[in-house]
This record gives sequence, C-alpha cells and structure tokens, in this order.
Amino acid sequence: MRDLPPDISRELTALYGRVLATFTLNQVPASAAPMSIREQWVGITLPVREHALAQLAFGQIKYFDFLSFNERSNPDPVSISGYEAVDALDEAGRDEAVDFWIPYSEGEFTFRGYEGKLISLEGNDTSL
Repeated sequence: MRDLPPDISRELTALYGRVLATFTLNQVPASAAPMSIREQWVGITLPVREHALAQLAFGQIKYFDFLSFNERSNPDPVSISGYEAVDALDEAGRDEAVDFWIPYSEGEFTFRGYEGKLISLEGNDTSL
C-alpha cells in the first residue's frame, strides 16, 4: 500500500490508532452503491487500524448508510478510513470506483468481516 501524505497519515493515526492488520476483500461487498462500483472492491487490500479491531471485539454495530439514507446493522464490522480505502482503489487503478467514492472519503467505510480476509501485520490470520 502507498503511504498517504504525512499530515493525513498522522491525523488518521491520532483518530483511529495504528495500522495493525489488513483486510482483503474477496467478494463483492453489500452496499447501496451500483454493482459495477461494488465489484471493484474485490481484490483490494485495505489497512485496518486499532479502532476497527476494537469494533470487531464488540460485535454488531448500527450505522447510517449515507447512500441509501437508511439505518443498517452489521454483525461483524470492519471499518476502514475513507481516505485509505479510496487511496487503495486509486493505487489499484479502479478509477470509476475512485470517482464514485471520493466525495464520501472523509468518513469511514464499513465492510462485513465475511466479505474478506483479515490478516494481522505480524502475519497471523485473524479470519472472522
């Protein structure tokens, strides 16, 4: 993964903690986004910060889906900084998805644990 500009990286670390793991999507994530956009997540590896791992420990969360304007529930949330998620799409050349998601990049993107594989940076598989 590329490094974000130092000021953004420092701010993300202050807000969400250090990157402790990666999450690689191996299936099309559930979302209100068009299928052609959701399909572009498959194969993308995202950084997972301390904050996201703490969420996993507490289990199900409720959140507001900013695309459908509905409250949703996620039983095994994996939250990723929007900046880092869009950066990963950009690095992979998924330009259509980057253009779609960049207006939402100031928030968090929440995936379901079963949509990918979570691996600690120490190399331990932490599959959900």
